[in-house]
Amino acid sequence: MMNKENSNQEVELTECLNCGAQITDRFCSHCGQDKNDFQKTIWQILADFAASIFDLDGKIPRSLGPLLLKPGKLTIEFLEGKRKSQINPFQLYAFFSFVFFLTAIYLPNFTDKGISKFEPDIKINATKSTSGSLKTEDQPDSSFGAQVQKVSHEALIKFGPNGLLHHYDSVQRSLPEDQRDGLVSGFFRMKMHAFGDRLAQDKTVTEKLLENMKENISNTLIFLLPVFALILKLLYIRKPFHYVGHLILSIHLFCFLFFLGSFLFLINTFLPNQNDVFQILGLIAVPVYFVLSMKRVYRQSLRKTIFKYCIASFCFIVISISAMILNFIFAVLIQA
Repeated sequence: MMNKENSNQEVELTECLNCGAQITDRFCSHCGQDKNDFQKTIWQILADFAASIFDLDGKIPRSLGPLLLKPGKLTIEFLEGKRKSQINPFQLYAFFSFVFFLTAIYLPNFTDKGISKFEPDIKINATKSTSGSLKTEDQPDSSFGAQVQKVSHEALIKFGPNGLLHHYDSVQRSLPEDQRDGLVSGFFRMKMHAFGDRLAQDKTVTEKLLENMKENISNTLIFLLPVFALILKLLYIRKPFHYVGHLILSIHLFCFLFFLGSFLFLINTFLPNQNDVFQILGLIAVPVYFVLSMKRVYRQSLRKTIFKYCIASFCFIVISISAMILNFIFAVLIQA
């Protein structure tokens, strides 16, 4: 009875509980609050929260077709003001990046092929003894971490048994003060030598290093997104586009990359025999999609578009490699 009365109260509500304005429809014309948006279950609240982030009300399926089949169309419509009919580009980026990292992290765990090649690979060979019983025999560890540890041990033999850091300190103390490393260079070199000492003692450090690098990939991509938009801004500086316009196009291009990456992860999991074919098609699809998007949005000839795509790709690859190196250095500093 109480629920029925509450339900009737929601329907008959004529005054907004947020701002006090009169309500003539479901939503308040003054502040936009839903008059029935209260007394919900926890599942309804979670569903509303997910919908507010990913906009799962049908806009993603409607945006998916133009995004994949008509490169640049979503960008043009957004810049022309047709924004209500499509999902917000930032929400689209959040959705596809979430799906991409979800498939990248969890999909390999569903198959035996998901075991990382950097994990310790200890092979056990079963041999028969003279009595006929099975005997297990440990083989040398050939994993990535073990190989790095081997190199670190060889470095310790070369530079001294006390470790690379101790050797570095000894060399620095033996030099005149004006020839020693400065504060910044000395700090980084000490960190690198300390990391080398850890590698010599514990091969699992390599796995931890790779995990830290994987965790920073999403932050690296967020950094690279506005950088790519800046590259487009410089290449099309004569076009009447604000930086935001180039950023919207970059978001849609990155969303295509996320979708393609997720699709390839799915193929690798469920159709491993066809993985090589789809990877080749994916490598072909990326430049074709980018060129068609840029041509449609900036309305230049195909020759000019291909030329500018090559310049943008070269600059982006150089910056991406630099970002990955910085990512590696940051991960090493954490592990050192």
